[in-house]
Amino acid sequence: MISVILPELTTFLLSPGYFCGRVTGSCSNKWITMDPNEFVEKQLESKPDFVEENNYIDTLYENMGTSP
Repeated sequence: MISVILPELTTFLLSPGYFCGRVTGSCSNKWITMDPNEFVEKQLESKPDFVEENNYIDTLYENMGTSP
């Protein structure tokens, strides 16, 4: 059993992602931690004008000359 676990463990510990980030601490972290409320605010701020009032589907039907 050790013959299976040891190679896998060694491969994981010496992998570039683990070794660089955890052991040496020299790699930049590509992940950031963000407050969920801040994320939602940024998403709502970037919302296009044509979907701002949340009536996009109704507007499409009106533009086609039909009603839902």
